[in-house]
Amino acid sequence: MRMQSRHVILLVFAAVIVTSLACTLGGGAEPTPTSVSQVTLVPTREPPTPTLIVVTLVVPPTAPAASPTHTPAPTATPIVGTGPGGCVLKGTYVADVTIPDGTVLAPNAPFVKTWRIRNDGTCTWDAGYQLIFASGNQMSGPAAVGIPAAVPGQTVDISVNLVAPGTAGEHTGGWRLRATNNAIFGGYTVVIRVAGPPTPTATPVGGPWSGTWDTSYGQMTLVQTGSQVAGAYDNNFGTINGTVTGNRLSGTWAETSGARGTFDFWIEGSGLRWHGNFDKSSPWCGHRPGQTDIVPCHVSTWYGTWATKFESTVPCGDMTLSQSGDSVNGNCAGGGTIAGTVNGNVLQGTMTRNAGSPSQVTLPFKFFLVSGGAQFQGNYNGTSYWCGWRSGSTEPAPCLKN
Repeated sequence: MRMQSRHVILLVFAAVIVTSLACTLGGGAEPTPTSVSQVTLVPTREPPTPTLIVVTLVVPPTAPAASPTHTPAPTATPIVGTGPGGCVLKGTYVADVTIPDGTVLAPNAPFVKTWRIRNDGTCTWDAGYQLIFASGNQMSGPAAVGIPAAVPGQTVDISVNLVAPGTAGEHTGGWRLRATNNAIFGGYTVVIRVAGPPTPTATPVGGPWSGTWDTSYGQMTLVQTGSQVAGAYDNNFGTINGTVTGNRLSGTWAETSGARGTFDFWIEGSGLRWHGNFDKSSPWCGHRPGQTDIVPCHVSTWYGTWATKFESTVPCGDMTLSQSGDSVNGNCAGGGTIAGTVNGNVLQGTMTRNAGSPSQVTLPFKFFLVSGGAQFQGNYNGTSYWCGWRSGSTEPAPCLKN
C-alpha cells in the first residue's frame, strides 16, 4: 500500500526535522581564546543524542457510500363490488319527499310515496335499475318499478304508487333497489297510520248535551232534562244553565268569583263536539274525551235583529239573522238576503237583491263584531262602509272597517 507509503514518508520527514533542531540547538557557552594564534575548542558537554520521534497519523477509513434502496409505491387494491362489472352499489336515504313516517291516511286512500336517495356507490344507475317490494305490507303497490338514472354522487327522487290498507292501525312496507345484474341493495320504508272510524258514543241519557266534556275552561259535566241543561265546569268553579233550541245551547254562566255572563254553544251532528262563545264574542268550545275541537273553535253570536248604516241605497237596511254554528243566513228589510260564514268575530259573505232577475245585485261584505257583540263595523265591496248595532246600542264609530 498507499497507506504504508504515506507512513514511511512521514517518518523520514520527521527525522530530518529532529536532526535540524539538534544541530541548531546543540553546544554550551562560547569558548575563551588563549592566544591569538591558536584557538582550542574544548567541548564542555556531550551533544545531545537526537531522539527519533515517530508520528503516526491515523486516517479513519472512508465509509463506503450506502447504496440507495428503492421502495416501490404501494399498489392500491381495487375495490370490487357486487354491481355490474364489479362496481360498488350504494343508495343512501336522504329524505322523505312525501308521506313522512307516521302520516295518517283514510282507509283505502291512494297515495304516492317518494324517497330522496343519493347514489353513493361507483355504479351508474341506468334504465334497467328498479325499486322492488321487499317486505311488510305491499299496500297494493307493484312488485317493481323503474327508477331515474343517476351517476355516482347524484341525488334522485324515487316514487311508487300505493294504497292505504282498509284496516285501522300502523302499516309498514319495505322496499329495496335492484341493479341490472339482479344484485339487491339499499333499504327504504313507508310507515303510515290508517285512521279508524270514530268510536261510537252513545247519546247520553237525557239528551245530547248530557255527560262529560273537555272544554276551553276545564272539564264540564252537564245534565239535560228535556230542553233544559244545567251543570258545572272547572271543578265546580263555574256553573251552566241554558236552553236547547235545535243544535244551539244558550244561557248563562256564573263563577264563584262573582263573574257571570252569557254563552252560545252549537253542537255538531255527531254529538261529539261543539263550538261557540261566551258573552257573544269570546271563544269557548268543547269535545268528548278522546275527540278534538271543531275548527274554528271560536264562533261569535250573530243571530238576532240589527239596525244598519250603509254608504248607498244598494245594501239591505235593517236585517234579521239566524245562525247554526258558523253558518249565518238572513233577510234585509225591503228585500234582499244575507248568507255568510263566521270565523271568530268576523262574518263574511254576500248580500243579494232581486235574485234571478236582470236587475240582480250581489255584493260581498265583511263584518267585524265589536263592543261585546252589540255592534259591528264593516264594508261591502271592500271600500264602502256598512255597519250595524243591536237594539239598545248605537252606531259604531267609525262605521267602515276593512
